[in-house]
Amino acid sequence: MKTRSCLLFLVLTVCFATAFNGQNSAPVISSDGKYLFYNKAIPQNEILKELVEKVENGKYDKVNSILIQIDGELVFERYFHGFDRNKLHFIASAHKTMISASIGIAIDQGKIKSVDEKVLDFFPEYKDIKNLDDRKRNITLKDLLTMSSGLSWEGDNIDMPKIIESDDWIKYMLDLPLSHDPGTFFKYTTGNRILLDGILQNTTGLSAKEFTIKYILTPLGITNYYWKTNKQNIAFHGGDIQFRPIDLIKFGQLYLNEGIWNDKRIISQEWIKLSTSPHIKVNDLHNYGFQWWLLHKNNPFCTTIKENDVFIAIGAGGQIIWIVPHLKLVTVLTAEGNTQQESSAIMWDYIVKFAQNVKNH
Repeated sequence: MKTRSCLLFLVLTVCFATAFNGQNSAPVISSDGKYLFYNKAIPQNEILKELVEKVENGKYDKVNSILIQIDGELVFERYFHGFDRNKLHFIASAHKTMISASIGIAIDQGKIKSVDEKVLDFFPEYKDIKNLDDRKRNITLKDLLTMSSGLSWEGDNIDMPKIIESDDWIKYMLDLPLSHDPGTFFKYTTGNRILLDGILQNTTGLSAKEFTIKYILTPLGITNYYWKTNKQNIAFHGGDIQFRPIDLIKFGQLYLNEGIWNDKRIISQEWIKLSTSPHIKVNDLHNYGFQWWLLHKNNPFCTTIKENDVFIAIGAGGQIIWIVPHLKLVTVLTAEGNTQQESSAIMWDYIVKFAQNVKNH
């Protein structure tokens, strides 16, 4: 594997080395001190060259960064609109995958027994819960992870402001009525993540932020971030969680490595596989794992990518971490208002084609 990675890096370096011009000659050093390529340089690869031109010429003008890593080697890193490697970027709901990872680690540590535990059992301090019935009593941790809790949710733009104004975010969520039976219907509900934060805090003694820093960010060498929490130590959302794209690559690589980083086990292989497997159908295009998006078999992209051979962290506005195991590909895209259609076009029309070309050479 090491020899293969070195050969791949050598081939890519030879192919790309002639692409750098004098105006963009500032060297880029990775966070672990390893020399990569030149910042803002355009590789002499027609696929990526066309992509950069479309970003700069207005087709995808909301894109702020594109990073591509293949076989553990960062082969493309480009920033736009004043962003650079050291600037933080909001990642919106893409951070939910980190909370999922933290839940998995807490299970690995025995702090949480399983995803089948009942949600209300994690919150014994709440005695007077509204709209309480057997359906609510049967909501499980798995239902929160798969966005199928059944709790009534009008939408993030409607409900999140109400939660932020409330004195107790956990109680707000626990008091909601149910609109569906738990585990039967996908409804994207950021409030489910609030309950996940509370579960981590009640079972580990650390806030979700503190736990994630200790057991994920610190082992990955990620020290530069912004993570706003409320008085209950629960994370806000949207622009209140920010990371450097180069560090999101590390998190994606951790999953591609099935939980191993620098020869050390961070997350169990069992959790990686379980959390990135389909657990509920979203629509005819997507399935959903434990806070990860997956392709449904009817998705047209399954003609070139196997159904379960891509998993994606998605945040509003075009914040994306793509992982494609059979191509050994991790891609990070950040943007300022990209639609999902635009992000998908960038991925499938350019980045996957580029990675397939690399794999075939």
